Amino acid sequence: MLRVTLRPGDTWTESASAAAAATVSAAGVDVVAAYADAKSLDLYVSAAPDTDGTALGQAIADLVGIGAYEVADVWRVASAPPAEHGRSPLVRVHRAPILHVLVHHGGRVLRAQIRHRPAEHVHSVRVEESDDAVLLTASVGEPTDERRSDLLQLRATTSWAAVTLARPLGDRRIRTRQP
Repeated sequence: MLRVTLRPGDTWTESASAAAAATVSAAGVDVVAAYADAKSLDLYVSAAPDTDGTALGQAIADLVGIGAYEVADVWRVASAPPAEHGRSPLVRVHRAPILHVLVHHGGRVLRAQIRHRPAEHVHSVRVEESDDAVLLTASVGEPTDERRSDLLQLRATTSWAAVTLARPLGDRRIRTRQP
């Protein structure tokens, strides 16, 4: 697996990142994952061990019209077992930070924004209600069939999860249990 990092410059947009990743995939390159920020686009590309990374990086850069790029090998740090059938169960479940909580539907529904690694999914949001507060605890985990679970991941993403309260929030405080 190779990581090709494209550095397009200051005029780059999120839609340009999505278009570039789609262009590379459409050209037959096996893009396993793509991550963009304001200054770069990282493409994780499945490639044979004997693939010339420099030539592949140059071909991708030429394809999307960007001159600045770098290529790095991605080291596998673990192996994920294959999924047996249907939606795979989550493994390595752990607490995750809740960044924001929004109140909806007359105070009965809370939506929590949860930060996690790109290969992880929200497992659950536990709610503990008392007379003076509502405590939220989020858990995330990796599906056993996740292709990126055996890669070292330094980036983060967020997901939203909704929970319904037993009674409206009213004047109770919202608290979050952080990892």
